[in-house]
Amino acid sequence: MGTGQSKSHADEIGVGGIYIEYAEKMFDMVRGHGKKILMWGDVLVKHPELDGGSQRGIS
Repeated sequence: MGTGQSKSHADEIGVGGIYIEYAEKMFDMVRGHGKKILMWGDVLVKHPELDGGSQRGIS
């Protein structure tokens, strides 16, 4: 992630930003089915600028 095709985008928004953009697409699908989102926190811990997911309703 953040290399190859996504490198220029990662240079703009960071690797954490790329991760959360992808994850948010998945979150929208999950929420569309009325489900709660659970995920590993390793990327969120490494990228505090992502706000730990609390603003996105992530557990």
